[in-house]
Amino acid sequence: MVKHHVQIRGCDCVYTASKRGGARRRKKHASSEGRIEQSPPNELLTGPAPVVSLATPGAGLLQRDEQLDFDMDFDFDPNFLGNSEPLTIDNGSLPQPMFQDTSEQEVENPVVRTYANDEDILGAYYVYIHPYFPVLPPPFLHQAIDKLETGLRGPNDILFHSKSNPQFQTASPMTLAISTLLSLIPHPDDPNPASPESILLRRNQAQVFAQMAIDSVELENEMIESILDPGDALSSQHTHIYRTQIHPQVRLEAESTIALLLLCTYEYSERGNISKMRKRCGQALISAMDLGLHSKNTEVYDYAESDRRIWWMTAPSILLSDPRFTTPLPAFASDPDVWSVFLEAQRVIATATQFVIDLEASLKMESHNLTLWAQMAELEKTIEPLVQHAEKWSCSNVDGMDVSERVVAKSLRMMTRIKLNSSRFSSKVCMQSAFNIAQSFHALPFPQPFDPRNSSYRAETKQLNSPPRMMPIFACCAMQSSYAMIMLCHKTLAIKQASPFGDGLRKRTDKLLLQLHDGIKMILDALENYSMANEALTGMRDQIRMAVESVAATQEQSSTLLPLGI
Repeated sequence: MVKHHVQIRGCDCVYTASKRGGARRRKKHASSEGRIEQSPPNELLTGPAPVVSLATPGAGLLQRDEQLDFDMDFDFDPNFLGNSEPLTIDNGSLPQPMFQDTSEQEVENPVVRTYANDEDILGAYYVYIHPYFPVLPPPFLHQAIDKLETGLRGPNDILFHSKSNPQFQTASPMTLAISTLLSLIPHPDDPNPASPESILLRRNQAQVFAQMAIDSVELENEMIESILDPGDALSSQHTHIYRTQIHPQVRLEAESTIALLLLCTYEYSERGNISKMRKRCGQALISAMDLGLHSKNTEVYDYAESDRRIWWMTAPSILLSDPRFTTPLPAFASDPDVWSVFLEAQRVIATATQFVIDLEASLKMESHNLTLWAQMAELEKTIEPLVQHAEKWSCSNVDGMDVSERVVAKSLRMMTRIKLNSSRFSSKVCMQSAFNIAQSFHALPFPQPFDPRNSSYRAETKQLNSPPRMMPIFACCAMQSSYAMIMLCHKTLAIKQASPFGDGLRKRTDKLLLQLHDGIKMILDALENYSMANEALTGMRDQIRMAVESVAATQEQSSTLLPLGI
């Protein structure tokens, strides 16, 4: 623009240095990654935040430029200790990224997965999403098959399409939302799925599908009367969907509700957008209630099981006891009780969250409300027997998805354990709860992709180590568990440094550190797996890894300060 004005005036454009104090210095906005590299490990432990910050929505997501804070009130209890050899935590034993580092290898073009029709999209849903978010009815025999293809894209295309059916474009908001999540899963033939190019390709493909899903939801909620004669719109209130249903056991009108539910998790775990997640959840709740899914009875009809699943995957925890909600629970052939215990855990964690909110308000006002501690004791009385019962569950290993949905039942049982243990606040049980959470994350089943057209498909997918688990709707529990164990590591090391132990107690202390390290490694392994297809969770993973490195630095420092022979 300046050059244009100079040319109009018939002058030459020549640079002249400013005489107003030199070049202007812009404020540096260091990325979170850059700041992590510059921060000394022990700075993580300065200026501790209140324990209630652990319940902050979105804590740890790759969303805000912030670092990890700790303030967990634990008492060192030798009763948890046993005998073991001395341990030194070092960074080399931390779980490494799931993908191999091929940055120095020859760069190859990244690829994305696509599907040739709606049936194949549903099949992939049952492989990757249904085990952790069973919002659709049970699969038919041999329906849980991953018939993926390598995506192709023309110069003017915004989406990749399948090679066998290049003209296919799904129109249902439900299959568009499923495609959003499937796009995030690395293709088994991608030469470097962790490369920035590959990640960006998957991210862009998913976002286009997500926007198309939302547009489709809006379109299917449109009324012709609102366009032609708005005066008649309020009296008719009828929408018309001019396409066929995707799933024979899912009503056509409910596909938009399912799409909104799936996009809730997408906004949370992939994009780290808590605000949009809440909006999608609210839209899904209103959509489900508009369809009357909340007030069904025990009547048997074609869409009964589907309606029940959609509703109970929609209802917010805080409203589970609403008397208007009369819809019976869904059914699992392999585990008839799993839904009831899963929803009970939802109720408990909702109550525990409300306690945290009340506690935070009390601490901000600096009021010493003794009733809060009575509430905590009462809450612990409620949770303890549920946790003890959950620890007695025996979940056998399962291979893939079947009609009885055994793998889904196992996932829901593990999620229930995680949520129940996340609801406990007493310092005396926090460590055991943290261990239980870590072990439950470790026990969650992995997807079992299978394609009968390709006998080597399962072997080929091993280059991804384990396919990513999807729908991490309880990832915040992983943060809480890791906070507890990391803080216990620091507390234990501080006690060792202040009060040198005898040989017996030192060995028991080392065993405690070993157990804590194993628990943290389980959490890191789980988050590493999730982050393969859920970018926002890389923030959780990286912050926990950074905190573990601070533990290693503290342990190394304390070992050099101990007297010889201790």
